[in-house]
Amino acid sequence: MLNLPLLEEVWRDVQPVLEQHAAEHPDFRLARIPYDRIGTEIPDLIRDVLRGAERIKTIVAELRDYARQETGGAVIGIDLNELVRSACTLLSNPLKGLGDRFRFEPGADLPAIRGNPIRLEQAIINLMLNALHAVRDGGRIRLRTRTRPDTPWLELEVEDEGTGIPVEHLPRIRDPFFTTWRDDGRTGLGLAVASRIVQDHAGRLEFSSDVGRGTTARLLLPVDDEPDRP
Repeated sequence: MLNLPLLEEVWRDVQPVLEQHAAEHPDFRLARIPYDRIGTEIPDLIRDVLRGAERIKTIVAELRDYARQETGGAVIGIDLNELVRSACTLLSNPLKGLGDRFRFEPGADLPAIRGNPIRLEQAIINLMLNALHAVRDGGRIRLRTRTRPDTPWLELEVEDEGTGIPVEHLPRIRDPFFTTWRDDGRTGLGLAVASRIVQDHAGRLEFSSDVGRGTTARLLLPVDDEPDRP
């Protein structure tokens, strides 16, 4: 992945020289392929290899996260709103493309939760990535945090106006490697990883969806009942 952008830049620099040589030698070939064909395909070949490398990187990272059993790291009091804002910062590039189709509505005066902020942030990112993929052809995303009324739970709601999930698939979406988007390069591990992280924090994930109208994911985490403990 480090070398491919350099190779792409090298190709841009050398292409004018090759174009001139090909104009003077009509039978010029590269790798036994006529230059008038291979010359237009090389940029696409480089991009395809880079996309493949990025997909491998994603698969390996998700496998690593899924295999990790322990919560790991420090368990501290966490502001859920700050956790969501941090996740939004990490996803600022794809979110920027949504413009005013993305909205975060932070709840006021939320009590703290306890957990590993890095792992919980990963769970939130995975839910947001799912929503981003669902609205790639249009639609809005809304995040909302609040205390679930009359319960000891904090709730993060990730609502998208995307493609939706068929009702027969909803019970399986947390299963490792299950995905309805395999043709788009999805691995089916994002929600499995998020589900394990949430379970490790004594929380739960809930999903509701309408095909063609969108999906709502709700991440529920218990309120810290001892906020003053170290």
